[in-house]
Amino acid sequence: MEFFDAVKIAFKKYAQFRGTASRSEYWWFFLFTFLMSLIGGAVDIAIHQTDNGPVQSIVNLALFIPQLTIMVRRNRDAGFSALWLLVWLLPVALLVVGYLGNPNFIVEVSQELMGYQTQEQALINAANILVPVVGPAILASMALGIFFFVVSLLPTKKQKPVAVATIDY
Repeated sequence: MEFFDAVKIAFKKYAQFRGTASRSEYWWFFLFTFLMSLIGGAVDIAIHQTDNGPVQSIVNLALFIPQLTIMVRRNRDAGFSALWLLVWLLPVALLVVGYLGNPNFIVEVSQELMGYQTQEQALINAANILVPVVGPAILASMALGIFFFVVSLLPTKKQKPVAVATIDY
C-alpha cells in the first residue's frame, strides 16, 4: 500500500469502526498525521502563535476521529478487541485517585514555588509533592504507549476458517 492510498482509505473510512486496517495503512496514516501536525505547527510559528496555536489545534481536532477509527481497526487486525482502547482511561483514573489522596496538592505546590530563594530548590520541593499525585498516571501512560506501539507492529492475525457442516445424501 502506498502513502496516498492509505490516506485516501483512512478518510474514506472516516468514522467507520468496523473492519480492519493493515500495518502499512496504519503507519502511512500515522506519518500523514505527524506531517500535518508539523505543518500546522510551522504555520502557527509563522503567524507568531507559539503556545497552543490555532492552526495546529484545528488540524489535530480534524484528524482525531480518523486516528481513532484507524487505531480501532488496527487493533482488530492484530487480534485485539477495540475495547482495549478504553485502557487509556487508566491514567485519568490514576490522576483522580492521586488528587483524592491529596486534594490540597495544588496549594502545597504553589506555596513551595513561592517560599524559596532559588528556583531549583523550589522545583525540587514541588516535585516531591507532585510525584505521588501524577507519577502513577505518567508511568501508566508510558506503559500503555509501549503496549499499543507493540500492538501496532503485530502482524495480521489469521482468521480461523468457519466450519460449515454439510450433509451428503
